Amino acid sequence: MDNYEWKDLATYLWVENCFDLSSDQRICKYCYDKLNQNRMPARAVHNNLELVDIPRELMDLNTYESILIQCVHPFQAIVRMEPKIGKLPPTDLQRGLKGRVVYLPLDLKKNIDTIGIEKVEEEPLVVLVNGVPTKSKKIWKDLVDVRKVKKATLYLVKNNEYYKDVCVAAEETAADEDSDCSGGQIEKVDESRSEEIYEHYTVHPLHSKEVMGNAIELFQMKTAKGSPISVWEESLEARCFPQLFPTGRGGRYDDRPLQIPASEYRTVRLYAEDPRFCQCIPYLFHLLYESDLSALSYAVNHILKSGAHLQNVSARDFMEKVNLQDNILESHLINLMACQRGTNEYWYRRHGELKCMLRNLGTPTWFLTLSCAEYAWDDLLQFLREANANIQNIEFKTPGELCSLDPVNVCRYFNHRFEAMMSFITNKKNPPLGEVLDFFWRKEHQARGAPHIHMLLWIKDAPKFGTDSDETVMSFIEEYSTCAVPKTTEENS
Repeated sequence: MDNYEWKDLATYLWVENCFDLSSDQRICKYCYDKLNQNRMPARAVHNNLELVDIPRELMDLNTYESILIQCVHPFQAIVRMEPKIGKLPPTDLQRGLKGRVVYLPLDLKKNIDTIGIEKVEEEPLVVLVNGVPTKSKKIWKDLVDVRKVKKATLYLVKNNEYYKDVCVAAEETAADEDSDCSGGQIEKVDESRSEEIYEHYTVHPLHSKEVMGNAIELFQMKTAKGSPISVWEESLEARCFPQLFPTGRGGRYDDRPLQIPASEYRTVRLYAEDPRFCQCIPYLFHLLYESDLSALSYAVNHILKSGAHLQNVSARDFMEKVNLQDNILESHLINLMACQRGTNEYWYRRHGELKCMLRNLGTPTWFLTLSCAEYAWDDLLQFLREANANIQNIEFKTPGELCSLDPVNVCRYFNHRFEAMMSFITNKKNPPLGEVLDFFWRKEHQARGAPHIHMLLWIKDAPKFGTDSDETVMSFIEEYSTCAVPKTTEENS
């Protein structure tokens, strides 16, 4: 610890976090290598990446309560990924994103006026809120604790810089009683409209199993309208996810001693010890959408710089080429999607690579399928319970609920197992399937959302069908491949 960065880190740990530096402290290899080069790691919490703890006022808010305290809402089409065979409870299903994400500003002041949280005192007041009807004429409803919404809003007004202009006090909103609240995200439903809703739509509870007795008022979430906010807006994270950034600080674009790339920032948030980011599914899809747009933006810039006929082209000329469907431009634009995993263009390149391997290496020797047995991995379930210890009654969660709650760590764990398996398979001293010359693998996600890998292996001096004798081929297969029927519990005992 002779260089400046080591001493600066030690001071930070001692002063800010009261770490006992006389005892052994673990540090990752990434940070260790950077510090030995007398460089502060960009991923370090010391690089202005530290966040305050989530206050009690912002904990345990349900879906609609969270929407009512947002300045900007990320509208996402989130679907449940059901297996093709068998049925699982909704809480056990992984979630997927369908389509794009749209960020629309919400009129927080009008929401406050509509729901009347300035009149709420210490007594609990719960109202019933219906969501926006879906295309299949379904309405998801949930109970909203107005007192919790008020406490959360008051905390944000006091501590979050993006809520400074929000008024919650009754005396400050009394003069606005006659104002038009149609611009808010919520509206009160009269009795006649309530009967119409239950007559023409199928209403399902979202979280609450039964309606509480004091839920005497019915509100309806409105279809949001307005000009969408750009995903590159610097304050977008803090305004969309106040529960993750209670003070409005700590986002990607905050001032830092070391500039951190977008990809590393996402790594910091998802790999952090604090589980708040991994548990927030809308935030995960926000990062995914931002990552996809960043890759496309990079591809567009690369094409504009590398294409000879596109250099020094103004924006107006470029749009004219797009409108005229310029053939040369179109041939370059096809490569845009090659950087997006899962697209036809991406797999077209991978297909070309595989055909080249087949041409040079011949027929593969082994075809392997590696599936995720997340329900049977006791060490994974124990890790998920420890990583998400902040969740109430986490020890009673089923394996399916645990995996649905924290899909990031499930995928990380699967990747670690796959890397260990690859090290075992490609081991040259004692290879379990023969000495591996080359391999090709593809990861995909099954219908239930679990990761799944298909792999081709080329083995050195492996016999080939049609060239070597059948006895030689069978002897090779029997040397490395076995099959057995597992014993039952009674036979083992």
